[in-house]
Amino acid sequence: LSCEDAFKTRLAVYKFEGNALAWWKAYKQAKGGDAWLITVTWADFKKLFFLQFFLRAEQERLKREYHSIRQMNTETSTEFMQRFL
Repeated sequence: LSCEDAFKTRLAVYKFEGNALAWWKAYKQAKGGDAWLITVTWADFKKLFFLQFFLRAEQERLKREYHSIRQMNTETSTEFMQRFL
């Protein structure tokens, strides 16, 4: 299922609460409100969010961890998936 970037952003923001919601409202308003929102790409939104709420070092650590995920030769598909549930 695909949808426009502005809709993806609205869906994500709908789940914001507390500090995330306060940050988003202030940031959006400072940038021009809804008129600005329709110009934001999904990639830009994700970048803004991650820079605000995740330390760069933590982002890099998680990327390395994600890229190193491998199924072991002795591991069944079910066992592999169980590691992430």
